[in-house]
Amino acid sequence: MTWVAARSKTQSTVFDPNGLKDAPFSGVIPRNNMPRGTIVIETTFPDQFSQPLDLIDYEHWQGFRRSLHMVLGPNGRLWVACEQGVNLMMSSLDLSDCVKDSPIRISFSWDIAQQKSWLSAEDLKSGQLYSKTLDCAVPSAIDDFARILFSTDDTVVTPAVSAIFVSTKVENIGYRSGLGAGALVETEWGPTPIEQVKAGDLVVTHAGDLVPVVALIKTEVPNFGRFQGVDLRRPFQNLSQTLSVSQDTYIMTDGVDVEYEFGHEFVSLRANHIAPFLPRASSKGAPVALRYQLLFSSDLAYRVAGISVHALSVVHDLRDKPLHRRTQLSHVSPVAIDQIDTKPTRKLLSHEATALLSGRYINA
Repeated sequence: MTWVAARSKTQSTVFDPNGLKDAPFSGVIPRNNMPRGTIVIETTFPDQFSQPLDLIDYEHWQGFRRSLHMVLGPNGRLWVACEQGVNLMMSSLDLSDCVKDSPIRISFSWDIAQQKSWLSAEDLKSGQLYSKTLDCAVPSAIDDFARILFSTDDTVVTPAVSAIFVSTKVENIGYRSGLGAGALVETEWGPTPIEQVKAGDLVVTHAGDLVPVVALIKTEVPNFGRFQGVDLRRPFQNLSQTLSVSQDTYIMTDGVDVEYEFGHEFVSLRANHIAPFLPRASSKGAPVALRYQLLFSSDLAYRVAGISVHALSVVHDLRDKPLHRRTQLSHVSPVAIDQIDTKPTRKLLSHEATALLSGRYINA
């Protein structure tokens, strides 16, 4: 069991203490304490603000005081306070160097058995990761999260929060982009479903070379908010199959228009910038999705269903061992990935991608 709740501004709340499924939960939500878990929120780091920005402001009295507060201060410091009766935990994380007006994903995790908590954040524009470990933990009740997600009062989950998720495990951070199962990766043995690719397999790159895979990264995400996938289908670059991908997956493209407008042979486009130009691109799907992505010893794109998809790019400091252990790459030795090229293909901004794709699909 992992994700048990999700909600976004464009999607209604789903909640199931037994794990999110296709069928809605119809039972009574228990009052059990969660010995471990994670709450994740998505918001935007303000361009400028003079007062603290409340994100979650929850308080409940049921024999004793239970509360959860998340606040982003004008100095860029994130504050979290969690209370259960006489147990109180408070911590902060410096996010002052986040890109202004950038989407960020904040997570707070706890594990009572280890007596540890983790406050983490990810700048979704730059990919920069932040994390802090605390040697204390306060249990949280699952019915409190139900009240938070089902609340209609904007003072509990403020309008600044675009999505919120709850898991019953300590979730790792970062590196959650990828493709859905069944995406056919071009390997030395021919097209292979991505979920069957293994470390050491030789995969065809965008340049036609065969390169060994360092690791297959598998991650489970709620299909909500910025986690929600998009479907890439024809007429995009003559795809041979429809691909379900995460919004932040980068697709490589080339052409005369690319060289003329940007002065590069290849550029990369985010999937969510491509989606508006394709029919029925929004991927509804199940409430929880599995994503798969490949990691190589260099920053490159590999061939999938006739197009080139960017592999994972490592953005955190591999020398920071506590941070590395908090990421989705924690099971991969830093020695295997410390030579990754830091000069990736030019990645287009939103307005650049719109201009390129408008010329291809609207003005053509």
